[in-house]
Amino acid sequence: MVNPYQPPAYTPRSSAGNGFRWKRTIAWALLIYAAVMTVGFLSGMTMARWDIYGSTIEEAVERARLVRRIVYGVVSAFLYWRFAAAISGQRALHIAVAFLVVQLIDIGVSTLIFGDSIQEWFDLWSLGRSLLAAAAGLAIASIRFKPSDTSGR
Repeated sequence: MVNPYQPPAYTPRSSAGNGFRWKRTIAWALLIYAAVMTVGFLSGMTMARWDIYGSTIEEAVERARLVRRIVYGVVSAFLYWRFAAAISGQRALHIAVAFLVVQLIDIGVSTLIFGDSIQEWFDLWSLGRSLLAAAAGLAIASIRFKPSDTSGR
């Protein structure tokens, strides 16, 4: 008779947390890109009522761009944080690959659908803001919170 309290002779190694999670990384990169494009679309839709942004169209365009960039950053940082929070090992590598995949998707869509030129791909300010959002998501996911003592002592 087999003793149920004895560990099995062979325990297969679980790959969870040990290897690179390509499918999850690509899926999250697609989600991040889709969320950013949704923000851009909704921002464009609000320009039908441009007077909420300012008294002149030029002022409204500048303020709408500022609001859109801030919302891009917040939404991207939130999604990078949720993506990184579930990863135990190689978190920075996963974030870096997801960031690169998002940028490659953006380049592909910009070129194939919108017909952008090569010079328009390399907007360093835009890349910097995107990188900052990814780094913020990584930093927030890396914070270790200590459980609070609720005993009242």
